[in-house]
Amino acid sequence: MELLCKKPAVSVVIPTRNRPRLVHRAVESVIKQTYSDLEIIVVIDGPDLETWNLLETIEDPRLHVVALEKSLGGAGTRNTGVTNSLGRWVAFLDDDDEWLPNKLERQLYVAEHSIHRYPIVSSRLIARSPNADFIWPNTAPYEPIADYLMQRKGMFQGDGLIQTSTILVSAELMRKCPFNEGLKKHQDWDWLIRAMAREGAGIDFVGDPLVVWYIEENRSAISASVDWHFSMNWLDSVKEHCSMAAYSTFLLTVLGASAANQGDWGAFFPILMKASNTGEAKARHVLLYIAMWLLPRNIRHQIRAICIGRSQKKPSTLLCHAAPLG
Repeated sequence: MELLCKKPAVSVVIPTRNRPRLVHRAVESVIKQTYSDLEIIVVIDGPDLETWNLLETIEDPRLHVVALEKSLGGAGTRNTGVTNSLGRWVAFLDDDDEWLPNKLERQLYVAEHSIHRYPIVSSRLIARSPNADFIWPNTAPYEPIADYLMQRKGMFQGDGLIQTSTILVSAELMRKCPFNEGLKKHQDWDWLIRAMAREGAGIDFVGDPLVVWYIEENRSAISASVDWHFSMNWLDSVKEHCSMAAYSTFLLTVLGASAANQGDWGAFFPILMKASNTGEAKARHVLLYIAMWLLPRNIRHQIRAICIGRSQKKPSTLLCHAAPLG
């Protein structure tokens, strides 16, 4: 598994740890891309012999594995992948997601024709849960990035979303603006907000789903276990980039969900009052906030699947009618 001598156009960075079968699926989805001028850099975040051995069975000279001696976390592994990359462009893929075959081809066309010096190319995705598949985001990112990500417009998730596995970005921008390795949560939002503050950076968006994002709701994740106070501190650190409407929405829908999932009832009124004091809290978000505390998570997810599923076409139908290149 050695890097090719010729510099590839795209470096694909995949962080992983102790999920050999999932990362194997992710790598295979890159190998099957219609665009082939690429390298695949899998960064194993700490000792993990099983993953190393399984990746050794993949006979593709574009695959390069970096095994870290100790864990650096998601931000650190992605930064390590960028440091070891040779491509002009960097694309990120989480180990439990996969790409549709034309993902890179579609995004590279957009990137090469972008008006921005540092284009950040994203796309819609198929959010695959045990209950249903969803096509997200519902709206394209044509507003200030913090407002787009935080200001939920409806009752359910899926309005503003730029998920890490959809991102294609210039390597130059990544080296100027790496991921924040001090964060255990909100790494993608934090990076997007800081990157978009750079002169010449801008978002380009492909309207068709190009990624399958697996949101198995019972799978444990570091971000789900981080105390909600961490999110509160992070939100205040980026407050200058947010409108008050986005700030209050984050408090009610993101921070509120975190505190509710952790069962910290002592946070119920402080979070609600903090959001209300902004003067921008919407009634629907207050109702959603209350529902998050009163309804078990699995019930909320079933309601989401029923309500959204009725309004969306099946992913296969949408993909068959994807617009051609150009």
